[in-house]
Amino acid sequence: MRWIIESVTPARRRARHWIRRGNAARDRRDWPAAREAYGHALEEHPPLPPIWVQYGHAAKESGDLPGAEAAYRRALELRPGFADGHLHLGHALKQRGRPAEALEAYARAAALAPADPECQLQLGHALNGLGRRVAAVEAFRRASALAPGRAEAALELGHALLALGEPVGALEAFRQAFRVQPEQPVAAWVQHGHAARGAGAPAAAEAAYRRALELDPEAADTHLHLGHVLRQQDRREAALAAFRRAAELAPADGAAQAHRAAVFEVLPPLEQANGVSLDAVRWAMRFFLGREPAGIEELERHMGHGNLESLRRAFAEMPDFAAFYRDLVPRRYAVPLFLLAPPASPQVPWRFEPPRLDRPVSQLCTAGQLAEPAYAAWCGRFALQPTQHRKPWEFCYIGAALEAAGLLREGSLGLGFGCGQEPLPSYFAARGVAVTATDAPAEVVADQGWQSTNDHAAGLDAVHRPELVSAVEFRRLVRFGAVDMNRIPDGLAGFDFCWSACALEHLGSLRAGLDFIVASLGTLRPGGVAVHTTDFNLSSDDATMETPGLSVFRRQDIEALIAGLTTAGHEVAPFNTHPGDRELDARIDLPPYALPHLKLQREGLVTTSLGLIIRRAAG
Repeated sequence: MRWIIESVTPARRRARHWIRRGNAARDRRDWPAAREAYGHALEEHPPLPPIWVQYGHAAKESGDLPGAEAAYRRALELRPGFADGHLHLGHALKQRGRPAEALEAYARAAALAPADPECQLQLGHALNGLGRRVAAVEAFRRASALAPGRAEAALELGHALLALGEPVGALEAFRQAFRVQPEQPVAAWVQHGHAARGAGAPAAAEAAYRRALELDPEAADTHLHLGHVLRQQDRREAALAAFRRAAELAPADGAAQAHRAAVFEVLPPLEQANGVSLDAVRWAMRFFLGREPAGIEELERHMGHGNLESLRRAFAEMPDFAAFYRDLVPRRYAVPLFLLAPPASPQVPWRFEPPRLDRPVSQLCTAGQLAEPAYAAWCGRFALQPTQHRKPWEFCYIGAALEAAGLLREGSLGLGFGCGQEPLPSYFAARGVAVTATDAPAEVVADQGWQSTNDHAAGLDAVHRPELVSAVEFRRLVRFGAVDMNRIPDGLAGFDFCWSACALEHLGSLRAGLDFIVASLGTLRPGGVAVHTTDFNLSSDDATMETPGLSVFRRQDIEALIAGLTTAGHEVAPFNTHPGDRELDARIDLPPYALPHLKLQREGLVTTSLGLIIRRAAG
C-alpha cells in the first residue's frame, strides 16, 4: 500500500505489521481481533484515513456504533474529500437512528463520487426514508444508469416510481431488474404486479401475482390483488375464486369479503330475455353430464330453452344423467333377500331380529341401538357426543361386549389392534385393565391411508385421552407397540381379551382380514374374548369391494369364517343379520359424508359396520 510508507520508519514498519494482522482478522470476520490490530496500527501511525475506516467497520461489526462513528469522523478529519468515509459514516448514523445526518453524509459521498452507483443508491434510500421521493427517484435513476447490471438499483427505482404514482416507469424499471436477475423475492413480484396493473397491462400483472403465489401460496393479500386484476379482465369466476381464497386465509379481513361479495353480485345472470345464458348451459352440461360442450352448435341448441326450469328438466331426462343418478343415488335402502335367509351351514349360529346394544351379539350397526339409553351412556363414558354415526357405535359396541363378558375389571389384560387415537385404551385403563395398545408400523400405514384420516397413532402419547384417565395411571397400565396385523408376533399371548375397531378391512384383501381374526385368537388365554368391528356389504352377497386399502366383507365371507371357528371349537355370538327397521335405517349417506352416517354408499355398494364377538376355545 503506497499510502502506508513514503519513508520507512520503525513506527510505520510496525503499523504495516498490525495492518496485515487486522486485514487477516477482518477476512475471517474476527471483528474484535481486527479492531485491536487496527487500533495498534493507528497508535503507531495515526494519520491513515483508510485504516480509520477499517477500524470503524470492525467497531460497527463488534456492536460499538458510537466507536464506529468516531472512527469514520476521524478519517474525514484527516481526508475531508474521502467519499468512502462519508458513505460509511452515513451507514453508522442511519443505524444509530439519525436519518437526517445520515442523509447529509450520503449526499456528501455522492457529490464526491458521482460515478459510484453505491453512493447514489444509498443516497436514494436516505431520501426515500425521509419522504423526499422525487429526489430519491433521481438518485435511484442515476444508480441504475451507472450500474445497469445491478438488479437492486432498478428494483429500488421501480419501488420509488410506483410510490410516486408513475406505474409505467416503475414497470420498465422492474422489467430491467428481472432481466438482470430473474429470481426475485415475493415482494418484488407483487410490486411488479402492482406496476403492471397500474400501467394497464393486466396480463403481465396476473403473471407476476401468480409467480408470487408460487413462492408464497398462503399470502392472502396477493390472492386479493390477483382477484382485482382478474376482475379487471372480466374473468369473474376466477376473480371470485381468488377473493374466496383471500377470505379463507384472512377471515378477519373485511376487504376480501367485500370484494368477493361485489364480484358475486355482477356474475352474469343465468336467464336472459330470449332464453338461458351461455354460462347456464355450460354449467348444466358440467353438472348433469360431467363434460364440457362438444362445440358451439351444442351450446346454441340448449340456449333455446325458455328458462332455467326447462333447461333443468331437459338435462335431467337425458340417458347419460339418468344412468349416473341411478348408480349414485339408491332410492332408499331395502333389505335384500340374502339377509333374510338362514345360513346354509348348521355351524353358524344365526338370528334375525332388531339388534340391541345392551344385549350384544354379532350384529350390524342400526338406528335402534343409537336410540337406546345404553348408547348415550357408553358415549358419555368415552367423552363422546352420542351422534348418529357408526364410528362411536363401534366403540360402544366393543365396550358393551366386553362389559357383558365381565372383562372390564381390575387386573384384566387387554390387547388392542389398530388403536389409532380411539378412546378405548384410556377408558379400559380407567377401569383398571392393563392394556397393550398397538398400531401399524409407519411403512404399513403409508400404503393404507390411515394417517390422512387421523386413524393412526404414532406412539403412547397419541393414544392417551386425559379426559378419561390421568397421565400417571395411563402410563402405569398402558404400553404401546407397532404391530403389523398381518404378522402378529408370537410374544403377544395370554390376554383376557383383544379388540379392533374397523381396522381389519385395511389389511390388503378379504382373505387377509379374515386370517387376522383367526390369528387374533392366538393372543388370548383359553376362554378369552375377541371383539372386532369391520365393514359389511348390505347390497350384495356376491359383488363387493376389495382393494389394497379397503375391503368390504360379504355375508358369505363372515359365515365361512364363523363356520370355521365353531368347527375348531371356538364360540361365536349369534350372527344377527337384521339391518334395522327404523326410518333412519333406510337413509344412505353419500359423499361428502355427513350425519346421519350409519349406512353409506361406496363404489355403488351400501355398507355399514358389523361387530363380531368370539370366545376362544377353552382347551
